Amino acid sequence: MDDLVGRAVFTVGDRTYTWEDVVLGAALRGDWEPFERQLRRGLACVRRAEALGDGPPEEALDEAAGEFRYDRDLVSAEDMESWLQRRGLDVEAWMGYVLRDLLRRDLAEELDEIEAAYPADDDDVQAALAAEGLCSGAFGRLAERLAARAAAAERLREAAPAGSAVEASETGAMDPETFPLDSLPSAIRKLPPETLRERLREMARLEAAFGDFQRAAVTPDAIQAQVAAHRLEWIQLDCRLVTFAAEDVAREAALCVREDGQDLAEVAAETSSALVEGRFFLEDLGVSVRDALLAASPGELLGPLAVDGEFALATVAEKVMPSAGDPEARRRAEERLVEAAVARQTDRSVRWIDFL
Repeated sequence: MDDLVGRAVFTVGDRTYTWEDVVLGAALRGDWEPFERQLRRGLACVRRAEALGDGPPEEALDEAAGEFRYDRDLVSAEDMESWLQRRGLDVEAWMGYVLRDLLRRDLAEELDEIEAAYPADDDDVQAALAAEGLCSGAFGRLAERLAARAAAAERLREAAPAGSAVEASETGAMDPETFPLDSLPSAIRKLPPETLRERLREMARLEAAFGDFQRAAVTPDAIQAQVAAHRLEWIQLDCRLVTFAAEDVAREAALCVREDGQDLAEVAAETSSALVEGRFFLEDLGVSVRDALLAASPGELLGPLAVDGEFALATVAEKVMPSAGDPEARRRAEERLVEAAVARQTDRSVRWIDFL
């Protein structure tokens, strides 16, 4: 992490933001702790593998490394070497990340127990921060979040009358005056405490400005327009759904409902299948079943329908058209409006300097 401190990431207006700003902003928002915990879990998995001698086979590690390169279009050895060099990483640091990521996925159901039994050493955490953040893409996502906030604050300054100060409302972020500096990465704690406090105050101001920017984007007319634009996708369906691994089992279950009059819940219980009930937005349902569900009559049994390699039976009890008064439709409209406003302002105001 030491090599990243002081390194410029992007500029907004006349302000240049560095990697320590990215970390400080994430820490103040509460985004840093989940990232660090993910790293600690990966290191715990490595310690467990070393203690028990049951690490992944070499072929699995090679395959995971290949997937990493394929996902980033790093075809040649030169491409891979250049990618690492730009980020100040070496092959050992990269493969350490690949191993942690592979073990986390393989041991996903046991991570809580492993973390408790094989706690990561703090020095190991600090040493692996840069590789974890850069290889996982977490640092890029955190940088984008800070850039969005800086761009929003710039927009508020531009919109303010000449000579006036921009007053930002309160934010839900942590208090920069009481934030525990000892929770920061060791490389950043090398900066003077007052420097850290002042930069945390700036991050808090950006967070507050971002909240004001979001609220300004969400007007009643804009929400109404969003709901109208998604009139079809935001139809909500009250559904009951049972999935089966085999098509013949699904067909037999359908006969039990159609011919014998059994309830879908009875069939699910008899076949040890899960019954899912709830209200779903049409856009969240699989493409393969949307048309059938939308056209269904109330109570009509549909299926078997092919869904992600399985076969489903479904009924639709009610269809609800979207409206700005519906809390869920309104939430989606607000999310789309904020997302679009942030993207426009970020594209307009942010000049990226460093890699993501």
